[in-house]
Amino acid sequence: MKSTYFGFLAENRRFLTFGFLMALCSSYGQTFFISVFGGEIRAEFGLTHGTFGLIYSVATLVSGFCMIWAGGQLDRIHLRTFSFVICIGLAGASILTGSTTSPLMLGVAIFALRLFGQGLMSHTSLTAMARYFDQDRGKAISIANLGFPTGQAIFPVICVMLATATSWRNAWFTLAFVLAAILTPVLLWLLRGHDERHARMLARNETDAAKGNHPVRHQWTPAQVRRDPRFWLVMPATLSLSFIGTGIVFHQVHLVEFKGWSLAWFAANYTGLAVSSVVTTLAIGPMVDKISAARLMPYYLMPSIVSVLALASGTGLWLVSAFMIFQGVSVGMSRVVVGAVWAEWYGVRHLGAIRALVAALMVMASAASPVLFGWMIDRGITMDAILTMSAVYLVLSIGLITVAERLKVEPV
Repeated sequence: MKSTYFGFLAENRRFLTFGFLMALCSSYGQTFFISVFGGEIRAEFGLTHGTFGLIYSVATLVSGFCMIWAGGQLDRIHLRTFSFVICIGLAGASILTGSTTSPLMLGVAIFALRLFGQGLMSHTSLTAMARYFDQDRGKAISIANLGFPTGQAIFPVICVMLATATSWRNAWFTLAFVLAAILTPVLLWLLRGHDERHARMLARNETDAAKGNHPVRHQWTPAQVRRDPRFWLVMPATLSLSFIGTGIVFHQVHLVEFKGWSLAWFAANYTGLAVSSVVTTLAIGPMVDKISAARLMPYYLMPSIVSVLALASGTGLWLVSAFMIFQGVSVGMSRVVVGAVWAEWYGVRHLGAIRALVAALMVMASAASPVLFGWMIDRGITMDAILTMSAVYLVLSIGLITVAERLKVEPV
């Protein structure tokens, strides 16, 4: 096991770069990316906040159900083939978004963006890192996860520049071309020689099982995971950042209007979220390798509680920065801790299907918050009240994690 990031990165640079770029490309289907065009889309089709939120949520919800099956195919299909299919699917979704002519077509486009982008791109990146690295799993997930904050830092600015220079439709066409013509060939090149890596992983698991020294005594099936009470007890926490973060980001235009801030100021502070999540991600990776992800689970939501309470506490410009920084700490911790805990608890043989179930539930959570937040906004509930309720939810989620930690469960 390499003791430093530099040694580990040098030895595994191509595969780690693949994980990073897949996480980066998932930005195309992330809420922070799509919501940049939210004002233009609502204006073009005459949609209210609630109606647009409903379309977005239904499309996201359907994509979540599809994730359960589609994500599980990663256990059966060669990683290179799987990656190519989802890259082309996401490029096609981007073209469809730029071509949309009706609210129904918009819903289909958002469904495709969410499935191939937020869902399968993220799923492929983190599952590959967790599956093919054992002792250095925390560091591998940390490095791949850098793609998420990098996307948050650069894509909102790029999208605004493209939309300003041309139009929001042409921005999507340009981004589709970059993905299909540049990023996809690079990703496939990075996976050359993957068959040898896969064979080494299978041999290592068989050897560990024969010697009885594998940290997971049993390779859990998805059905056994669904019967594990620990899984459901930690799920509210696992879903919380996706649920709350999506709701806030999706309605960021209303939030800044309510607070008297500019959208440019709010968008500029995504850099703070990106930086804090990067620093936290790099710091937490070795800790996961040393301590274990399960033992770190109760702590990763605490900064998020601070972040939403800060955002609800007033109208000072500095509160946006505080929100982004503390939220970034929780996001950085969660991506490594939650990304590794499933392999620690359940093994890697069925990790694709297990993570697909988690990803599907996260997509469904992100589907619920835009419509729920939009419904509350349309009925006059203030953003400060919504943020306070979010903090209460986070506190309750931490309590459920502590209950799950005390359970000793064998597969049924």
